[in-house]
Amino acid sequence: DGLATTRQLVARFPAMPVVALTARATTRDRQQALDAGCRAFLAKPIMPERLLATLSTVLETTISEPASLAIAA
Repeated sequence: DGLATTRQLVARFPAMPVVALTARATTRDRQQALDAGCRAFLAKPIMPERLLATLSTVLETTISEPASLAIAA
């Protein structure tokens, strides 16, 4: 279960950014991922440009503000 794993990772490593990559793309799925601790959410199919932009944003935010809010890409 990706959400349970995300919760465990975030609890153990709070500064580690987690990005959800999923085929489940409903608003509820997105909110559940963000609530679990994901900093961003991408639904499949994932375009390489979108993935790179999201990772860049998440990593920049993590470096400048480790306790930042989630980014819903």
